[in-house]
Amino acid sequence: MADKFPLDKRPAALGAGLFFVVAVMDSPLAHDSNSLHLPRPQLSRPAAPAPSPEPAPSARHSEMTRPGLSWESRFRPLSENEKGCLARNVFFEARGESVAGQVGVTMVVLNRLRSAAYPGNACAVIRDSAQFSWVWDGRPDNPRAYRSHPDRRAWKQAKRIARQVVEGSVRDLTHGSDHYHALEVDPSWAREMALQTELGNHRFYTADGADHDALPPHTASSSGAPEPGDPS
Repeated sequence: MADKFPLDKRPAALGAGLFFVVAVMDSPLAHDSNSLHLPRPQLSRPAAPAPSPEPAPSARHSEMTRPGLSWESRFRPLSENEKGCLARNVFFEARGESVAGQVGVTMVVLNRLRSAAYPGNACAVIRDSAQFSWVWDGRPDNPRAYRSHPDRRAWKQAKRIARQVVEGSVRDLTHGSDHYHALEVDPSWAREMALQTELGNHRFYTADGADHDALPPHTASSSGAPEPGDPS
């Protein structure tokens, strides 16, 4: 039987077959948008990780540095003499204390100054009825008389703390306290008062447990008896 596809005709047959395949692929049917085709894979960007929450500031830092209105803008201006008395009170009453303890001692004077139960002048509050021991201990009450390096440094810090408290750079850590005593003593009057907090070597109290931040400012004049100014 004769060969259906002679050897000399096979290349022509293969060429015809290739031409048919190319023709089909290039036909309009192959490019029809309705023709069957595989869907293109959809690429998606990975979701961004949720931002980590910022760490909360420590309680001690936030308490000490929370800014606010100055004491003078909320109540009344203080004379330079009064500011000097506040600084001297920090120096003599609490120079061995922590910064928080020194702030507390200063706030007690200012909290009393707001009450009608005390004199209307910061210097007079400090000297009232020998409430602060350094006033009557017989020692020099001028910080310049103390010449050691630690004392000179403590005097600079006392002035800075008094200024920052008056300016409102730190909050009232005593919660309105108007009394305090050292930890090593147990005065009888403390049993009749509301303990507010403990700062450094002192406990701080309010006389009636009330919110003293709600008290109206003292209406007395800031003049009062003459007192020495800031002995810088």
